[in-house]
Amino acid sequence: MKRPVQITLAFAGVFLMGAVTGGFVTAWMKPEMPYQRASGLFSEQQFEHVANMLNLTSEQRDRTRPIVTKVSDEVQTHRKEVRKAFDRMQEDFRKELSDEQRAKYDDWRKRQRDAERRFQHWAREQRTHHPEFSADSVQPRPPQSKEPATGPAR
Repeated sequence: MKRPVQITLAFAGVFLMGAVTGGFVTAWMKPEMPYQRASGLFSEQQFEHVANMLNLTSEQRDRTRPIVTKVSDEVQTHRKEVRKAFDRMQEDFRKELSDEQRAKYDDWRKRQRDAERRFQHWAREQRTHHPEFSADSVQPRPPQSKEPATGPAR
């Protein structure tokens, strides 16, 4: 293989690893919050938001909550499997790196995790200091007109 092709493939591989790592590190490092299901798929807060938005009755909430819980539990099981696969991928990937590359890669991953932790801390602070964004305070939106919007007359 010619050198430019190898460099291009290596460069593309780094970006792919960044995308994969970013997505999984976000899911992996996300701290669990008391009001949120561990799966993160559809938290209690999100359920309440949707239920309030749709003006669900108590009976509808009682019937739909188990549906959401079941799928969230299934996703949690798959997330654990994906995390294990991701860990194996990380180990295998690191084995292919030189000592210098491995050190750079490990440093980059640490910075990614630290950034995610800072973001999660910031998000918790925002929820604490801005209760108007909690699910309990969400009011349903009034129905919007089905008529197309018209612009100013010309």
